[in-house]
Amino acid sequence: MKTKLIVFSTLFFHTFFFNIHAQHVGLVMSGGGAKGIAHIGALKALEENDIPIDCIVGTSMGGIVGGFYAAGYSPQEIEKIALTKDFQNWVTGKLSESFKYFYSKPDENPSWLSIKMFIDTSFRAKFEPDLINDVPMNFALTEYLAQSSARSGYDFNNLVVPFRCLAADIFTQEQIIIRDGSLCTALRATLSVPFFFRAIKVKNKYLFDGGVYNNFPVDVIKKEFSPEVIIGCNVSSKRYKSYPYNIKRRLYN
Repeated sequence: MKTKLIVFSTLFFHTFFFNIHAQHVGLVMSGGGAKGIAHIGALKALEENDIPIDCIVGTSMGGIVGGFYAAGYSPQEIEKIALTKDFQNWVTGKLSESFKYFYSKPDENPSWLSIKMFIDTSFRAKFEPDLINDVPMNFALTEYLAQSSARSGYDFNNLVVPFRCLAADIFTQEQIIIRDGSLCTALRATLSVPFFFRAIKVKNKYLFDGGVYNNFPVDVIKKEFSPEVIIGCNVSSKRYKSYPYNIKRRLYN
């Protein structure tokens, strides 16, 4: 009886002590194009050091890596996907041979740039200068994330790790925080670099890459999740003329 009491007391103390001292940790991932692959290394380092992530906010490529992790993919699985030839096809708009039969494709021509022009209802000419076919990317995101999105009930709080990604509404010139809906569509929106990918319609708004207005959304993770500890992974090319002490205080205090 005394042994059972000691064991129970030890477990109770350990559980009580851990709950008091466990901190809510948030991870912020910036945009940065191809350099965003470095976010995978950050996730690996966090897991290797047993640092749990309780919430994630990402923009552009940071949104893609963060979204996959939030959906339950391990850093190793995300890395494996990123290193495949298929991944290169997604970002360059090249269709896999197995998909070509499902689409009517125009004859190939030697031009390196095509500009689509149409006449709108006011009889004004408009151009669509998107350079990359987004069909491969749309297929890939659906294939990898549709099930996780459905299991969460299309609520990003119910993913394996609560998640937010950013997009930009260039018509109202404001950032858009995506909290729910299709995870595939949300990640497609946060990666829609203007002039490369076409805008994505989400809740009657046409959205582009979230990095247009907020490429390192520390303020968003504070507002959405209020974590006690914020870990930031910034791979953008932004430079400061002097050390941003006020940002240091916001990040670490």
